[in-house]
Amino acid sequence: MEGGKILYFYLKEGEKWKRYRWGRGKMLLANISMAKEGRLVCCGIPEFYWKNKVWEEDRLRDIMGRMLKEQEAEDFYLQPKLARLAGVEERLPPEALLKKAMDQVSCMEYLVYIGGGGDKRGAWEEEELREERRLLFCLLSPYLARINHFTLVTDRPEGYEEFTDYIYDEYGIPTAAVAKMERPLGKDGRTVILDMGKGKKAAFEAIPHRAFYMDFWSEDEKRELAEKRGDIIYISVAKFLDTLVKNGYNTIIPARNKPGRGIHLANAARVRRSVIRSREADGIVYWKMRKNPGKNRICARRYLQNCERSINVQMEEKKNILTYEGLKRYEDELHELKVVKRQEVAQKIKEAREQGDLSENAEYDAAKDEQRDIEARIEELEKILKNAEVVVEDEVDLDKINIGCKVKILDLEYNEELEYKIVGSTEANSLKGKISNESPVGKALIGARVDDVVSVETQVGVLQYKVLEIQRSGS
Repeated sequence: MEGGKILYFYLKEGEKWKRYRWGRGKMLLANISMAKEGRLVCCGIPEFYWKNKVWEEDRLRDIMGRMLKEQEAEDFYLQPKLARLAGVEERLPPEALLKKAMDQVSCMEYLVYIGGGGDKRGAWEEEELREERRLLFCLLSPYLARINHFTLVTDRPEGYEEFTDYIYDEYGIPTAAVAKMERPLGKDGRTVILDMGKGKKAAFEAIPHRAFYMDFWSEDEKRELAEKRGDIIYISVAKFLDTLVKNGYNTIIPARNKPGRGIHLANAARVRRSVIRSREADGIVYWKMRKNPGKNRICARRYLQNCERSINVQMEEKKNILTYEGLKRYEDELHELKVVKRQEVAQKIKEAREQGDLSENAEYDAAKDEQRDIEARIEELEKILKNAEVVVEDEVDLDKINIGCKVKILDLEYNEELEYKIVGSTEANSLKGKISNESPVGKALIGARVDDVVSVETQVGVLQYKVLEIQRSGS
C-alpha cells in the first residue's frame, strides 16, 4: 500500500454523539504521515449515540462507511471493541501498521510463531494460509539475521514448509514444529512469541520468563492471562495503535522494569484534557480540549473550529545527497552483499551446523555474527539508496560552489593551497579529500565564488580561506 491512506477507527469510551452534532457530526481527525508507506488517518467514534443509548449497528456502519468514502482511504482497521459494537467481523491491522508494531520487540533470538491455520482443508482456508505466509515473510524479513531458532506452533506444519525451508537455506535458521506449547520454548529473556492464532488458547504456563508476547488480534482473554502470569511483556497491536494516535508515527514504547506487569501502551502517553490550547514543537501540533466544551461559550466555539482541523504530523525522512560515483559505489556494494556475501555466510552456517552441538561451536557463532553484520549493512545501504538524491555533476553551476564541485582554496593563515570535493554527508571522507556540505568548511564554502574569502568558526578560532578555482569533480 505504498503511498496509500489507512483509516483507523477507535472507540472513545464514555463519550456521546451529541457532543459532535454541534459540528454537524464532524469529528476531529489525527492525520499522521508515515513517509512512503502512506498516511494514517485516525478517527475516534463516541461510545454512545444519545445519552446512554448505544449505537444501532446499521447506523454506526453507515457513519463509518461515509468516513471511508470522504477520506478516500485504500484500507482501514477497526479497533476490536468498536468492531464488536458495529457487528463487523474483526480483521488484522494493515501490513504497514503491523510492521510498526513489530518495532516494539527488542530481541528475537528465539522466535515462536503461533500460526492461524486451522484443521480445515478447503480452498478458502488454503488461500488464507497463503496470505498468512506472505505476511509472515514481510514482517520477519528485517529480523531474520538476528534469529537463532524458529519454532512453529500449528497443526498444519506442511502449510509453512516453503517459509521454513527458505529461512534455513538462506540464513541457516533451524526450525521445529509442534502442535501445542506443552513445554517452554526458547530461553528466559531472549524469546519472542508472535501470536496470529485468533481464538486459540495460548499455554502461558509454557512461555519462558521475561518473554515478549505480541498479540496481533488483541484478545482480552490473552491480555488477562499475560498479566496474571506477571513476568511476560505483553504487547497488543490495538493498544499500540491507541498510543500511536497520541504520540505520532515514530512511537517507541520501552518495556516497564516493574515486575509483575506487562506493557500497557495506552498508558504510556496520557493527554490532559483540562485546558484548550495548542502547542507546536518539532513539527508536531497537539490540541488539548475541555472535557465538557458546552460549559463555556468560547470553549465551544473553539471546539467547533478544531473539528474542522486535522492534526498533521510531518516526519519527513532526511534526503541523502549523492554524486553519481557514490550512488554507483553503494549500488555495487549492495549487490555484492545480497548476491555473494549472503550465500557465502549461509554456507558457512550450514557447514558449522553439521559439526553437531551449537552451544560451544565457535565457527557457528562467528558465522552468525558475520551474517548479522552483513544484514545490518544491507539495511543501512537500502535506507541510503531509498532516500537518495543524485547530483548530476555535468549540470553543476561552476559560477559558485555547489555539491559535486572540486574546489581549490588558499589557507590565508598558513599560505597553503588545499583541494576538496564537496559531497553530501553520506559520502564524506576527509582522508580522500571529500568534505561534507554540512561540515563547517563545506557549509562556509557553499555559494562562494572565485576570489571570495570565507570565514569558518571552529573551536580553535576563526579560519579564513580564499577560493582560487571551481572545477567539475571529473576534470
